[in-house]
Amino acid sequence: MKGKYIALLFSIAWLMLCFPLDSMGQKKGSKRKYYSGSELKMGKKESPSFLSQQWYLGLIFGVNLTEPVPENRFSTYSPVDAVPEALYKEYQQYNKIGVQAGLDFSYRYRMLMVSLQPNFRRESFTYSNEYNWVDDNNSDNTLQLNYNQEQHLDYIEIPLMLKIIFLQGKVKPYIGAGGYYAWLINATKSVTVDGVDRASGSSYPFNKASVSVGATDLFTNYNAGVMAGVGVNYDPGNIRLTLEIQYRYGLTNIANTANRYTDNRLAGMGDALDDLSLNNLAVNVGILFPLRFLSNDFSSNFYHGIYLINTTDSKIEYNNVSYNKYPGFCIVHSSNNNIISKNSIKNNFFGGILLGFWSYRNIISQNDIIDNRYGIAFWVLEENAPPGDINSIIKNNITGSYEAIYLDHSSFNIIFGNNILDSYLGISLQNSSNINLISRNNMKYIEDKGIVLLNSCRFNFIRKNNFIENNISTYFTDSYPNIWFGNYWDDWDKKTPRPIYGEIRLEILNERILPWMQFDWKPAAEPYDINR
Repeated sequence: MKGKYIALLFSIAWLMLCFPLDSMGQKKGSKRKYYSGSELKMGKKESPSFLSQQWYLGLIFGVNLTEPVPENRFSTYSPVDAVPEALYKEYQQYNKIGVQAGLDFSYRYRMLMVSLQPNFRRESFTYSNEYNWVDDNNSDNTLQLNYNQEQHLDYIEIPLMLKIIFLQGKVKPYIGAGGYYAWLINATKSVTVDGVDRASGSSYPFNKASVSVGATDLFTNYNAGVMAGVGVNYDPGNIRLTLEIQYRYGLTNIANTANRYTDNRLAGMGDALDDLSLNNLAVNVGILFPLRFLSNDFSSNFYHGIYLINTTDSKIEYNNVSYNKYPGFCIVHSSNNNIISKNSIKNNFFGGILLGFWSYRNIISQNDIIDNRYGIAFWVLEENAPPGDINSIIKNNITGSYEAIYLDHSSFNIIFGNNILDSYLGISLQNSSNINLISRNNMKYIEDKGIVLLNSCRFNFIRKNNFIENNISTYFTDSYPNIWFGNYWDDWDKKTPRPIYGEIRLEILNERILPWMQFDWKPAAEPYDINR
């Protein structure tokens, strides 16, 4: 019987894994347009995003201890010369280990999580009775009987909990509360009798073998109550490990009042089940799998495709992100140490990847970023809110953008090994974007300029890049000094330094704009293979 219920639970898990939650949406065509920075508008922050909500499915198992709480007392005996309390059972609390195993199906939205945990559980508890007989004619003739009774109750339980998560990062503590309803599928009772017989004039201790009987009819077929818990989630990667302590407070009388005296084997021993409820303390461990990682198509959303907010140490790869109104990826609000890799990011109305609001040490690598307004943009979204520094843009393929790579007030970044084709601007540094390394990038068929540095971008190191068949390879305004060295220019076959033209604004001459030059001091004779 129990095997059938366990098989049913695992069948439900198999069906859920076979039919994962997909991001649905009809794809639509898009006509590419180029927009200036002044035309940028951000989407609503409250829109649902990939990492602000998640479905999980997994397995849980653990152990539990039970506290029986008697309310009304019953016995098959009636005392003649003693108070009724003399026949009360003595209950032992939290002394028998039970077990549970089942599924965990959870939905998380930001800091809240709802968990449904259907499980098979066994709860066990014990009580004892003591009866004494004394000969009226000889008080030395006595009989002491001790009945130790152990009950095992098997349930299929459906608990539902609401949890509040307190921290971000890999380790996430939480608290929760909810309720449960359980169906009794089996119950057994075992009775062990021991005592001392002094009725024959000598002391004779005895211990009879345990008697086990089926006891399902003695208990109600359901149990219900409220529960609370504390726990911690640990996310080492694309799984979640859980450790949870739960306390259940029973609200129902588990004794079947109609069948209290029906089993003669127990009634002959003086046993009748009291009215009682069960409290229970359980410890669970589990492993959960994020269902939304099983579907990797984030298309045709009204706002963002994937939105990271205050997210750290995540790796997001092999997703299709396309035809979204705002950025395909949005990485904002102190989202640090994330890896965005090997994704296909196409035809998003604003841009491919946007980073902003103090986000540091992220790696954006090996993505195909095609036909977005901006390919990768580190953007100042509010005044005095720089996008972040020390990020890496490595080996991405960027095609058909207004600006393929755009940095605004962002420094100490690495832009390395990117292949930039058929875009209006290649790499654009603006507004005090300083001390960036730009190396081994390929800029080809650029409609306007390959690299531009605008408004006080200084001490950038620009080396070993390819400039091939572009309208204008480079330009700068008020951005000096910068170091240009070893780049390949298809319009320069000389061994002498190649001039890089731009302009500066001199305050001492009433902000007059003057032409200016910097130099690539050792231009390369052949283009670089950036795939090496």
